[in-house]
Order: sequence, then C-alpha cells, then structure tokens
Amino acid sequence: MNVFYGRNLVRTMSYWETYPEANAIMKEHLANIFNKQAPIGAEMANAAARIRALMK
Repeated sequence: MNVFYGRNLVRTMSYWETYPEANAIMKEHLANIFNKQAPIGAEMANAAARIRALMK
C-alpha cells in the first residue's frame, strides 16, 4: 500500500451495533492485563463471557 490514510479515514467494514460496548469491555480487560498484571487467561475468559452476554 503506497497511500497513508489518517485516523478514521479508512472504513473497510461495518461494525455491529454493540461494537462500542464490546470495545470498552476489551479495553478494560486488556488494561487489567498490561497495567495490573492480571492473569491473561482469566481476563480473556471474563471479557469473552461479558461480550457473549452483550450479544444475546
């Protein structure tokens, strides 16, 4: 790719309607992993459960 696109200028897919909430859940759990040294498996399992509940 020879063209540089600025932030939020390239849209290659449509996001589902609960994407903002799912993104917030992932940000929270990734912050726990990287900032609080929480166990990765437990954080990802918790995030997955919360996102599954959100999608129902």
